[in-house]
Amino acid sequence: MANFCFKGHPRCIFVVMIMVLSIGIKGSVFAEKNDAQGRGQQWVQSHPFTINAIIDAPADMEQYKAMGFTSVFAVVDPKKEAWTDAIFGQAAKMGLGWHWFYRWKPGKDDEAVKGSQFLYSRYKGCLGLSIGDENPEGELQELGKALTKVRQVLPDTLVYCAMRGKDMVPEYTHKPELYLEYVDRVVSEVQPDVLMYDQYPFYRGGTAGTFYQNLAIIREKALAAGVPYWNWLQGFAWTDGPFHEPSESEIRLQAYASLTYGFTGLSYWTYNSCYKPYSKSLLGPDGKPSGIGQSLAAMLPELKVLGEVLKNLKSTGIYYCASRIYREGQWLYTQPQGTVRWSEKADPRITNVKVSDGPHGFLMGFFKDADGREYLMLTNCNHAQNKNAMEALGVITVYFNWKVSALEQLDCKTGSWVKVHLADHVLLHHTLPGGTGTLFRFVK
Repeated sequence: MANFCFKGHPRCIFVVMIMVLSIGIKGSVFAEKNDAQGRGQQWVQSHPFTINAIIDAPADMEQYKAMGFTSVFAVVDPKKEAWTDAIFGQAAKMGLGWHWFYRWKPGKDDEAVKGSQFLYSRYKGCLGLSIGDENPEGELQELGKALTKVRQVLPDTLVYCAMRGKDMVPEYTHKPELYLEYVDRVVSEVQPDVLMYDQYPFYRGGTAGTFYQNLAIIREKALAAGVPYWNWLQGFAWTDGPFHEPSESEIRLQAYASLTYGFTGLSYWTYNSCYKPYSKSLLGPDGKPSGIGQSLAAMLPELKVLGEVLKNLKSTGIYYCASRIYREGQWLYTQPQGTVRWSEKADPRITNVKVSDGPHGFLMGFFKDADGREYLMLTNCNHAQNKNAMEALGVITVYFNWKVSALEQLDCKTGSWVKVHLADHVLLHHTLPGGTGTLFRFVK
């Protein structure tokens, strides 16, 4: 622990020891309650909806806060006092909670524990600790032990890891069962409080074919394990490499598709990495919000309102409604890999769905709250490189049975529910910008 004490702070060992003892007393009740009810789920429901972006270089924290994030996420070295003060110290002063991202490797358990303890004792507002970064299968058991050690000394803090996405390893594509096994092992051996993965889908040649499939896999595995699920989203472009700069419609699709699948936390890679191979992040090389950052900042108020509702809901179904595209004398129905086509069996109250505009179709997500009330989320999947949201408009019509004459729609500006009366039980020509979603709930 002394390795994480700094000149000018001779009492830090004593402070950390007292802190650990006090956490053990007050945190034990929290831990027991979490064990019974779902540690991660309770955390998600009792904290503001998580939207942040990784900071891995010096940053203007006032500018970060002004963009609208709900917490700070940073890679810092606890041994560098000026660095940690500039990020977590400033976050604490501004009232922003923070997450520490530590790239754990085998044999680094002590560093993870001591670093977590020190940062927790020094700066107010610790929310979570992300230990490990895309670790391979051979390291998962040891990683799980590291998370357990950190969780034991900081029982009231969310402890999780950054997991691989499906397109990271070629073998996962050639042998899909290997990725399923990998996720199962993360769940069983690492046992994170939140199942979190990364996939950056916007390649120069088009959107990754496994984009929806990866969302579906994480959703299925997390629901089965009873843990919440989060993901890393692409907030960068590469000078040399496969990733182009995401357009507004693409930025929106990542976030809204994730929410439609039931994800309850969104983190962006990256806030301010402008060194090679990065050409742009949420900030450009000039330190000002890039086009990516501007698109995100405009969307964050909507996501925060929507997320505050969705974090308390359980995803009960996810379907894809294909567009109708007329080509060479016939209608074509596209179906992305890993999606389930909507049919009348999805929900007896919905008799038909038609997507009349938007070549990438719509997602339909179904949810339930703790009281059994049911919700429906519609998301326009239309997107393209260099297309803004309005250029990628999509239109959907939903036909309900005679029992449904009205819905309530969430106003993402005010957080209030607005009643929508359905003429002849039809939600007619519901139009959404590219990559954008709407949440409805069924009227009792």
